[in-house]
Amino acid sequence: MNCPVCNNECKILFEDGKDYFILDGNSPTFGISYCDNCEIGLSTPFLSDDKLLSYYPDEYEAYKPKKSFAAFLQTKKYRSDLKIILKKTGYKNPTLFEIGSGRGEFLNEAKKAGFIVEGIEPGKSGIDFAKNNFNIDLQNGFASEIRYNKKYNVIVARHVLEHINGFNKCLADIYQSGLVNSGLLFIKIPRFDSWEARFFGKFCSGFDLPRHRVHFTKKGIKKLLSQIGFVNIKILDEVVPSDIIRSLQYYSKHGCNSFLILAARIFTVFPYLMKLFFAQFMGIILSPFGTGRMIIVAEKKPD
Repeated sequence: MNCPVCNNECKILFEDGKDYFILDGNSPTFGISYCDNCEIGLSTPFLSDDKLLSYYPDEYEAYKPKKSFAAFLQTKKYRSDLKIILKKTGYKNPTLFEIGSGRGEFLNEAKKAGFIVEGIEPGKSGIDFAKNNFNIDLQNGFASEIRYNKKYNVIVARHVLEHINGFNKCLADIYQSGLVNSGLLFIKIPRFDSWEARFFGKFCSGFDLPRHRVHFTKKGIKKLLSQIGFVNIKILDEVVPSDIIRSLQYYSKHGCNSFLILAARIFTVFPYLMKLFFAQFMGIILSPFGTGRMIIVAEKKPD
């Protein structure tokens, strides 16, 4: 395939990946190709938004509220993200728009922090949850369908950009139509050049085929944002132990190295908190080789 950004011919990395998250490996075959010029990976074959819908069932993780300790950790993450955003914004009553709002939980925390919030979400169950629990009205639609009626101080795309076929156009629209001058873009995405991707290969949870349509390297996302016009681009590392746990679970069921399969299976029988602690420790120790996710903060160029 050719890269949708630069039209460069991509090289095939693998073609035998599966949907390990929803279909437990009982899915059609998917692959990833790589553009050396843009330094990004692209999922194959191409699937339209309509075809991808079947891979986002109502029980999809983003639509299910977390419970107890997991909910506590999730709220801490929301507040940590908002802390980063608030450091960069000097507006009074700043406006914030979230692309891919899920259940609206992040927007609810943002509202508590003083933001005037809006968002868009394709899943009906997520929209209903946000309305019924937080009185937040979300637009119904995909990122490709956003029509900005005004410009915002902050636009947030947490764990969504990698799901979008037209990721380049989405970013360009944010820059041109979605943000005020000096407005802030906040992104969270998996990192394709992480130790997790290299170690687990096609079983890396960050690939999440076929839902993740694009796979960003640190250099690749910075290059892309710079080409669009964004400035003051900062990239922060993020260790997510649940991603490591999930990759180990995939490998324990579907991997090919007998020793690693055994190690992964032993790991999966540990109590959840023990697994969480071990995965966090493992992620921190190996973070110099590239964390599994990254946080990107960028600004629209001022006048």
